[in-house]
Amino acid sequence: MSDINTPQLTREDLDGLSPAEIMKAKREGKLDALLGPGSNAHRNAINADPDPNQFTAEDLDGMSPAEIVSAKRAGRLDALLGR
Repeated sequence: MSDINTPQLTREDLDGLSPAEIMKAKREGKLDALLGPGSNAHRNAINADPDPNQFTAEDLDGMSPAEIVSAKRAGRLDALLGR
């Protein structure tokens, strides 16, 4: 988890990042606003009926950078990203 001073990335920022950059940003806490437990996207995903085609934040922990980018392109991260 990031501290209050960690700059957060937006959905638009992710579009220009490589898989390695996405993983680095996740490790540094720069995606906490999008993927963390306090984010609107996370709350919406919890409150909605679970979609088996959508990945959870926990799923991302076991995925490679290339798998994350592939899932994003396929729309399987839309619930996490608040789309």
